[in-house]
Amino acid sequence: MKRVSDQLGVHPEALRNWIRQAEIDGGVRAGTTIDDAQRLADLEREVHELRRANEILKVLLQSWVAVGRISGHGHFLRSALPSRRHPVGSALVLPLRGVLPRPGRDAH
Repeated sequence: MKRVSDQLGVHPEALRNWIRQAEIDGGVRAGTTIDDAQRLADLEREVHELRRANEILKVLLQSWVAVGRISGHGHFLRSALPSRRHPVGSALVLPLRGVLPRPGRDAH
């Protein structure tokens, strides 16, 4: 292995790791394949991004409560979402249960 690694210009341990990974990818040895490791990394990245987006949405909703666009009970208030059918001042109410902390309780 030392002779081959010298010929390739790599450290013997790097060559050993490449061989081990090739055996795993080929199904000869147990372990995580490169494809599975990449898929897992992609899923972990997606989970991180979704959690971050949820935190941003929670902050946004809490700020809307603070400025009076959403009631403390988790409903959009009048004029919160204007549209042609429901112009500003209409009584449009949308439930947001489970998104906002309940009034008088800890946010977590």
